[in-house]
Parts: sequence; structure tokens; C-alpha cells
Amino acid sequence: MGEEDSQKLKSIAASAYDYENDPRWADYWSNILIPSPMASRNDVVHHFKRKFYQRYIDPGLVVEPMTTSSSSQSARPSAAQPSSSSSTTSSNQPRQRNTGQANRTSGTSTTPASNPTSLRWDQQTIQFSVNAWVFVVAVLSIFPLTPLNLSNRAYQLSFLGTGCSSLYSLYSLYGKPRAWNMQAVQVWLQSVIVTKDFIYFIYCLTFVTSHLYLKFALIPVLCRALEHVAKFLRRNFSRSSLYRKYLDEACVWVESNVTTLNILSSQAEIGLGFLLVVSLLSWQRNIIQTFMYWQILKLMYHAPATAGYHQSVWAKIGTLIYVVAEDRVLKINPLNVGRSEIAVEMFFGTEYERPGEIIGLAVSISSSCLLINVKNRGLFSYQFQGKLHWSAGPVIYQHGYRQGCRKNITECYFSSVPVFDHCDASIYISNNQGEIYSLSTRSPHFKWIQDFSSFGNTLTMTTGNNGLLYVTIAAKALVLAIDVSRGNILWQKSFGPLSTEDYAPAVDSNGWISIGSLDGYLYSFSPNGVVKKIPKVLYMDSVIQVSPVLDCSGYAIYVSQTEIEGKTTWIIGDYTYISAMKPKGVIFTLINPATGTIFWSEQYPGQFSSEFLRSDLQYFLLDESVLLTFFAASSIGNPLPCRSSRQKFALSCSQITPKNFSIYTGNKKTILLFLIFESIILIVLAVVVRFCCMFWKKKKLQNQDLGKFLEKRRSLRLQKKDFDRSITELQQKAAEEAIANEVLEKLGNLVKKREGIQRKLSTSYSLGRDEIGSHSTSVLPLSDRKIRSFSFQGAKKESVTLFHTVSDTSSETSWSDRESDKNISEYEEEKSPTEIFSCSDNEIYQEEYQSSTPSWFASSSKPVDEIEEMKPVDQTDAIDHSLQTRSTSIRKRNSYSSS
Repeated sequence: MGEEDSQKLKSIAASAYDYENDPRWADYWSNILIPSPMASRNDVVHHFKRKFYQRYIDPGLVVEPMTTSSSSQSARPSAAQPSSSSSTTSSNQPRQRNTGQANRTSGTSTTPASNPTSLRWDQQTIQFSVNAWVFVVAVLSIFPLTPLNLSNRAYQLSFLGTGCSSLYSLYSLYGKPRAWNMQAVQVWLQSVIVTKDFIYFIYCLTFVTSHLYLKFALIPVLCRALEHVAKFLRRNFSRSSLYRKYLDEACVWVESNVTTLNILSSQAEIGLGFLLVVSLLSWQRNIIQTFMYWQILKLMYHAPATAGYHQSVWAKIGTLIYVVAEDRVLKINPLNVGRSEIAVEMFFGTEYERPGEIIGLAVSISSSCLLINVKNRGLFSYQFQGKLHWSAGPVIYQHGYRQGCRKNITECYFSSVPVFDHCDASIYISNNQGEIYSLSTRSPHFKWIQDFSSFGNTLTMTTGNNGLLYVTIAAKALVLAIDVSRGNILWQKSFGPLSTEDYAPAVDSNGWISIGSLDGYLYSFSPNGVVKKIPKVLYMDSVIQVSPVLDCSGYAIYVSQTEIEGKTTWIIGDYTYISAMKPKGVIFTLINPATGTIFWSEQYPGQFSSEFLRSDLQYFLLDESVLLTFFAASSIGNPLPCRSSRQKFALSCSQITPKNFSIYTGNKKTILLFLIFESIILIVLAVVVRFCCMFWKKKKLQNQDLGKFLEKRRSLRLQKKDFDRSITELQQKAAEEAIANEVLEKLGNLVKKREGIQRKLSTSYSLGRDEIGSHSTSVLPLSDRKIRSFSFQGAKKESVTLFHTVSDTSSETSWSDRESDKNISEYEEEKSPTEIFSCSDNEIYQEEYQSSTPSWFASSSKPVDEIEEMKPVDQTDAIDHSLQTRSTSIRKRNSYSSS
């Protein structure tokens, strides 16, 4: 009864588990080969979620296979009850299909349920058949007793079958491009080219046509075929007695060691590349095939499906170890250990010269540099070949300003181990005065310097590779999250007391920072500052003395908790002190900080102690930190798939969100008002400058004295004031009493003179225009068949002369009128000349006298015949003069006729 209750609780826990936020579920589900219609069924997804929970979370959960007992029982009475068979069989249909049956019950089927081991010719069956055939043929090709011709033929057929299987899998999963244009084909290729099936297709295509038979190349083909065959047999023949008797253990081993098979395939593929390079020295060399295969290796290195395995293999091939030995740095090549080649080289420092105390070093493969911090000397960046790239000190002068070491220059030096930010390509280091520097990996350029001396001078930095830099202050039990772009503090949290000042926390791929405290708790902080206080594994007195170690997946950490007989806690001021008694044992735990899930736990002394005594580690003096490192390297109790460093950085860097920084740090309203006021001033200045430029460009001012010009304008203003005063007096006098006609004429003359002065004071009149505007040519007036018009245009003065002649019907009348106008004109010539004001192009305010209209032209009252001369410079004056002349001639004519 207790076992059933336990299974119920585990089943409830499996149903409530958050699979979507577990990255292992995506990898697990992607490796399950089921058709797309089945992948959308809830019962199938639920079954595989329970299988996932059993494999990775709780191995004690019992997951029953997807049987068809209920469906077969309900299928039997379907013949007797055809009306209800549709709903019954349809509800049981998913369970029948999921166990690999070939006959799905239709809505009105009356046949009994099919045999669980029967096959249906679907995608899985086709893949199984082809891969089983490939497996047999590949084994036949590798078998040494097979005849050479048959072995070579089987060699080619193995690659041909694997290529067809991969191509069929690509077609069934991705289909054809949506449209046969360049853009659609490009999108389709981008989604297909990084898949594992496409890589295997190109891999097989490279060797199926080759005349060089390398049996070593069949290892990846065998691993792939074995994986497909084992999965199909385990899912479709699990109830078969033959399967359980002969194939169950082998299929379970293959399915549980898929990672091992992939690593073996990656090693074989890389080794095959070197074999092809060596074959270039033989008579069977093929340069094109070698070049193409190394391009495939490059694709395998970057494709997500194979990148993790290939990158781990290449990392082992090119692994170098850098060790600090006193004041020197040694480079160790593990592959040369035990050989005649030199395994240890001096990388930094010499035997006779001591550069100084080395505080720490850091290595970045992505940046291809090694950083060495030497006390009182600075930070040195070396390339892997041993060439100095750049060096920097704690004080730098840029643009005439000093940066760094604000308090004391003489005794300031870098005092921490440099750390890399692989996402931002930055380096972080602190000095002994509590300042943190952010430098570029390519040059000694300081991005920012922030002063954290208020928290203390001993700062431990850990990069989150997610846009955050975590700073741990052990003395105050504080952790700070700093924005890497500006160096600002985003949040700060407190935790329990630490064992040492240089305690280094662990940061996983989710961005959670984990710190083990002497109070026995593990403090985990999310990137947003949410804290999780993970309790002790056992209810006992324990402390965490060493830093956690990140596992190979990047999502879990190994933690060591020391069990003690007792401990005492004191709180003095802002500090907490813990005194621990005699240790009793150690508990090693593998835990996920983000979810709090415990994957593995082992106590020492215990089963682990006996294994430890039987191993070679019994000859070494080890502490808990070294043991945690060994656990992480061997993945003890770790159900999570391992990931390469590049994949870990890609996951953590994807969490960075771009931030929009405002350049305005003050009061926004004040800044807005200031910008508006500044804009108004700029507009006024622009108008003034434009007016001044136009003023000084006038040709009338370029050859004259500005003082004379202003003096003339001042005198004109004085005259205008006198005229205004006189006109005002006369108007008041006229309003008070009746005045004579002479006074009215005087008032009219004063008004005319004032208007002339106002016209002279205007800018367009006084300064004139430098360019003559475009004027329309002479336009002849329309003829009404009574008046004939003629126009002439002078060549020099560009004046227009118009005169009209009447028709023959009115010639006598018009002639008499012209005679009278002629007499009036002669009478006007005897009078004094009329004074007018004009402005020429070369002089300002020049007075000229012009005679009236010639006597042989006159103006009549009805058909007006006149001569007008207009200068293009001032058409208004000419028009006024014409009107004055016309009105004068009319008055004179009236007086002449009356006399």
C-alpha cells in the first residue's frame, strides 16, 4: 500500500514538473523519432514526459508501456454495438498507434485489435528497414574475412543506404521549399543545412564515389544505424518475448549511451580528416575529396547538432595547460608527457630574471590571449605564441586627463585576478584601492572605471556572461550586480558569512550566481536579484567551506557540505562570526540552482569512501575543492548532457537584452525649456545675419561711405518729422475753422512731400535692387476697331511709347480734341517746370527736373492719347508722374475752354 502511495506522489510530481523551462526536455524530445501527427497527440507527449522524468529526475518512477488492452477490449463489442463504436474506437486509437501497431481502428471498424508486434509501412518502418540493412552491410564490409570485392561493394552500399535514409528523413521533416524562387529556396536551405541528416548525406556523398576505401569511415555510419535500429525495436517490440530475451539489454544500452556513440563518431570523423591529409602523400590521393571533407568538418564544428561533440574533441586535441610557478608561468602540453618531445616550456619569465610577484592569470580561447597580472608592474596580454600583445597599468592618461588610482598613485596596483567577459569581449580587474576597471581585449583601452571603495578594497569579480558582472565582498557578505556597459550597480543582496576573502562563487548558464555560506545554506541569486536559500540536505549542523563547481552541462553545480559536531554563531555589529567544531563527514550534492532540483547526493564516509580508497587518489593530499573538480570532470551522478564552452557562452549571451540609455541625466523640463530658448536665439541670430549680409551686398553701399548714407537718412527723418508737425497743425486748424483754398493746397503739397520722403526712406527705394526683375515684354492692347494702337520700344532706355489713333469714323472729332490738347500743352510749357524725385542706379536722392509732356501730344477725355516713359528701376514713380500730368492737363484744358 505504501508503494502505491509513493508511486502516486511521484506521478503527481511528474505531472506538475515544468518541462518547458528545462532545456534537457527540448534535447530529449528532438531525439525521439515519431511522425508529426503523433507528436501533436497529448497522450504521446504525456508518456514521453514521464519517461523523461524517470530518466533525468526520479529513476524510481514506474512508467508503464503504452498498452492496447483497453482498446482491444472495447474493439470486440464494437460489432454488436455499431452505433457506439465510433466514439469508443476513436478514444482508444492513440494508445493503439503509439505502441507501433499497423492497423488503426477506424470509426466503424469491427475487426479486433491488431497484434502489438505487427508492422505498418510508415516512415519509422522505412527508416528501420534501411538502417537495419545498412548495419548488416557495414558489418559485412568491416569483417576481415569478407572477400575484397564483396567488402568494397558493401562499403559503397553502406554509404548509399545511409545517404538515402538521410535524404528521406530530410524530405519527411522539411519537405520541399514553399516556392521555387531564390528567397524561398534560401530560407529552406538555411533550415536544412545545419541538420544532422544533411551532414550525413553530404558525408556519404563524399565517400560513395571515392576509389579510396577507408573502413574507418564506416564508424559514424554504424553508430547512426545502430541508434535508429535500437530505438525502433525498443518502442515497437518491447512486448515481444524474443526482443526481451535477446535484444532488450543491447537496445537499452544503446539508448542510454547515445552521447558516447556521438563522441565516438566525432572522434572518427576528425581522425578520418587527418587520414585524408596523410593520403595526399600516396598514389591514391584525392585533393578535391580532402578539401571537401575538411569543409564538412568545418560545418560539423559549427552546426548545433554536432558542434558540442566536435568542439570537445578539438579542445582535447589542442589543450595546453598554463601554470603559475612562483613568479613564472609554465606552459604544459599534456600530449607530450611521457614522450621525447618537450612537455613543459617557460612561457613568462626567465631563469635568471624575476619579473615580480604574479597575482593571477586568465586565458581566453575566443580572444586568443593570455592575461598575466604582475604586482606593481601591470597587466600583460600575451598571444598563445608567446608574443606580447599589449600591457596596461592602473593609471593611464587619455586626452590630458588621468584615469585610475584617484586616491594614491605611488602605491596603487592591480590586486585581483583578471576575468574575461566572453559576450562583451571585455576584461575586468580591480586595484588595491577598490576601483574596478573595464578594458577591451584588443587594446589597453579603459571603457569605464568605477569606485567601489565604500564597500571595501578586497573585491572578487565573477562574470555572468549575460550582461552582468557579479562582485562579491566577503567582509560585508554582499553581492553586487553591475551593468557591464556602464559599471552601474543594478542591485545588491546579502548572504551568510564566507570562509575566505577570495571566495569565488559559481555562475551557471541561466545567469544564477550561487554562494555557499558557513551557515550551511546555498544562496542562489537570479539575474534580477531574486534570492533562493536552498536548505541543507540533511537536518544537521553543516558548513560550506569551498566554492561550488559548475558541471559540464552548465545548468547544475556540485556543492560540498561539511557535517560538524556543532557550531556557534556570534553577531558583532554588521558582521557574523561562526565557530565550527570537529567535522564528522562530507556530503557532495549535484543541484540545479534555478529549480532547486537535487540530481545526486553522496556522503563521505560511505560508499564513496571505499571507492576513493581503491582509486589512485589515495596517494594524493586532496581537499573538498579538488574532489568537486574531479566530480565535475567525470560527471558523476549527472543526468544532464554535456555542452561545450561555446554552447554555454551562446546560451548565457542570449539572455542579454539591449538597453536604451538616455543621454539626459538632469531635469527634462529644464532641458526642454533651455533647448527652446536656445532655438529662438539661433533663429533671431540667423535672421539678423541674413539681413546684414543682404545689406552689405548692396552695390550702392559698396562704393560709398556708410556715414554719408546714414547722415542722409537722418536728415530725411528730421524733414519727415517737420512735415508731420506742420500737417498736424494745419489739420487741427482746418477742423476748428474754415480755411481758404490756398491753405488746402499747401496742406496737399505737404502731404505729397511727406509721401515722397517716406518713399525715399523705404529700403527698396533707398538701396534699390541689384538685379532687375524679369518684366514682361510690351503687350499691344486689343483693338475695338475704333482705335488703332502702335507701340515702339527704345533700345537704350528700354522705355515703351504707346499712342492711339482713332478710326476714320471719328477722325474729325478726335482731331479737334487733339488740337485742343495741343493748345493746353503749349500753355503748360509756359508755366514753371514740375519738380519730381527719382532714384537712379548710381546715386541716392538725386533731384532732377523734367519738362512736362511735349506739346504735340495731348490727352483727351474719352479716347485718351498719351506718351508715357517708364524706367524699369521705379515703375511706381513713373505711374504717379503720369497720373499727375494727366490730371494737370485735364484741369488746364477745362480752364482753357472756359476762357
